[in-house]
Amino acid sequence: MTRSKQRVISVKMDRGTAWCLFVAVTFGLVLLGAGCAESGGAGRGPDVSSGLERARERVGERTTNKGGTNAGSARSAPAALVQGRGLSRVELWARLGEAAGASVLEEMALDQMLAQEMARSGLRLTERDAMRERELLARSLERDGGARTEDEAERLVIDLRARRGLGPVRFAALLRRTAMMRMLVAGDVRVTESAIEQAHALRHGRAHRARLITTVSLAEANEVISRLARGEEFGRVAAEVSSDESAARGGVIEPVNVADATYPAALRRALSKLSAGEVSGAIALEDGYAVVKLDGVDSGTGIALSDVRDELEGDVRRRQERLLMAELAQRLLEQAQVTALDDSLGWSWRERTRLN
Repeated sequence: MTRSKQRVISVKMDRGTAWCLFVAVTFGLVLLGAGCAESGGAGRGPDVSSGLERARERVGERTTNKGGTNAGSARSAPAALVQGRGLSRVELWARLGEAAGASVLEEMALDQMLAQEMARSGLRLTERDAMRERELLARSLERDGGARTEDEAERLVIDLRARRGLGPVRFAALLRRTAMMRMLVAGDVRVTESAIEQAHALRHGRAHRARLITTVSLAEANEVISRLARGEEFGRVAAEVSSDESAARGGVIEPVNVADATYPAALRRALSKLSAGEVSGAIALEDGYAVVKLDGVDSGTGIALSDVRDELEGDVRRRQERLLMAELAQRLLEQAQVTALDDSLGWSWRERTRLN
C-alpha cells in the first residue's frame, strides 16, 4: 500500500481498523512469528517444546547436567560481558523490563487465557498444530513476499524473526498461541460465494488508474472543479491544493480496484462511472471532499474464477481467521487481570496501557 492510499484511508475513512493487536503480514498481532528450531540463528524445523526448556536452563530454573552448576549460581553468573566486566541479570532486568516488559507480559497473559479457553472448549493442542502455523507462514511469505523459491521464503522468515526479536523461546510460544487461536475460531469462519467473488475481483479484476485531489470544504472542491474546467492541469492543481499525500505526485494514486473496501465507497463509485480522461464532481468523504480524474482502466489478469477458486477460498478463510483471532485476543486480554508488581515492568505496562 502506498502512502497516498494510506492517506485516503486514514484521513478520510479511518474507523480504528488499522491495528487490533495485529502487527504482521501473515498472522499479525502478538501472534506474529510461527516458530522453528534455531541453528546458529534460525532454522527450518519446528521448536515447540524445547525452546522454553532451554530458556529455563539458561536462567537457572533447572540444574544443569554438566559441571554440577546449581540454580543459585546460574542466576548469579554474568549474563553478558562488556570489556571483560560481567553484567548480571539484576543489572539488566530494569532496562529490559522497561524496554519490552509490557509486550512480553501481554503475550504471557494471552498464553494463560488461551489455555483456559482451550480447556473450557475441550480442545487439545498438538505439536502438529503448531508445526502447521510455521508452514503457513512460510507459504504466505513465499506467495506474498515475492519469494521465488523455498530458500528465499526461508530467508524472509529469518529476516522477519530478526526484525521482531523472535528467538527460539518467543517463537515457540507464539507459534502455539497462533495455533490455539486458529482452533478456537475455526467454528465461526464462514466462506461465502460473495466473499470468494470479491477476492477474485481484487486479485484479478480491473484496476482504475486515477488522480486525486482532496479538500477540507465543499467550496474548495467546487473551486478545484472550476479551475479544471477552465483548462488548468490536474497535476498542477493537485500540487497546489490537495491535502492528500499524492499532491507531490500531481495527485497520482495507486490503481484502485472498485471491489477494494479499503478505499472509501463514494470514491470507488465515482471512479466506476467515469470514462478515461473524465473528472468527477465533488465527492463527499468522511472528513472532507475529493475530486478524482480517471486516467484509464487496466483490464485485469483475465484469469477465470473457476481456475483459482481453491486458492481464493483459502485466502478468504485465512483473512476471516485473522480478523476473528484478533477479536478473540482483544476480548481475552480485556478479561485478563494483569497486575505488574515489579517497578520496571509496571512502568512499561502502564505506558503501554496509556498509549493504547
